[in-house]
Amino acid sequence: MCMNLRKIFRYVILFIVIIGVLLALSNFQKFRQNLRDIVFLYLFLAMGCALLVHFFEGLFLRTSLSIFGEKLSLISALRSALINSIGYFVSLGGLTPFATQIHILDSHGINVKKATVTRILHLFLFNAFFDVMLIAGFVSILSDPSRLGPYTAAILGVSGLFIAIHPFLYMALFWGPFRRVAIDVLFRVMSRIIGIFTKRISLDPGPVVSMFDEFQAGVEELSKNPARMLLLLFVTLCVYLFWIGVMYLSFLSLNYSVSLGTLAVGFAFAQIAGVLSMIPGGIGTMEGSGSLAYAALGIPIETALSAMLGFRMIYYVFPFILSLPLYFGLKQKKD
Repeated sequence: MCMNLRKIFRYVILFIVIIGVLLALSNFQKFRQNLRDIVFLYLFLAMGCALLVHFFEGLFLRTSLSIFGEKLSLISALRSALINSIGYFVSLGGLTPFATQIHILDSHGINVKKATVTRILHLFLFNAFFDVMLIAGFVSILSDPSRLGPYTAAILGVSGLFIAIHPFLYMALFWGPFRRVAIDVLFRVMSRIIGIFTKRISLDPGPVVSMFDEFQAGVEELSKNPARMLLLLFVTLCVYLFWIGVMYLSFLSLNYSVSLGTLAVGFAFAQIAGVLSMIPGGIGTMEGSGSLAYAALGIPIETALSAMLGFRMIYYVFPFILSLPLYFGLKQKKD
């Protein structure tokens, strides 16, 4: 427990340092003016979008679990989706949001492997829409040569690399022979890296291969039911639109209207940097990279930082506070 608290403390310090550096790079008076001039109507709408993200995630969870033969009531699915928002905070202590959701579903008697493949299906469909929006923003910015500077080119380069990698991930999901080779290579590399530090751990790719084979079987079953597939696509689209809608409304609350191309690329860059940093929840790194990316795309850094902090508070902190009573209720029930 003390170790987890030390980890959390380090991440909090990192967050404070990153925000402090950004404030030093910006005009603090303009930053304060942004906070004073907030349009609260847009903040409330952003909160509504954050809740709708969790609503549609719960709907997706219930529908996708049924594909793999697991039953979960709509109320339980919605509760589980909201409680999972706590995962972004417990991840600071070492437990990932992914593991948090598996733990929550386990309390409802959902098979762990099927809960895992359901999560993989959600991530695949969500990232497919993420790619489409990123490509659209990428093209939108490239179509205006006046906006292309060295920093913009760097952001587009990272985004382009992210887009280029994804087809290989999709191949690993849906092409059995490629998946087996990819997993085998990955485990060999991981085993060699781990072998540098210890000889006691032996990694077995078998369970991972089995899990992805089950995922492919579920997708094949899903393909036989076009209506259910369309429902999952629609629900995932709603999750994505309300998710990025929180960011858009965060800008509007600051009386700043951002183009969809700039919104998509800057937001994607922040999310990618947050993931690549390997810091739980991308705390600090998401705000820092997002603010600098938006600044490179022509948005005042004070506005960009305010919007990124607004997104953190509305999308992460607000649902977390709402989910606490549900989480402790679930914990007491399990105990």
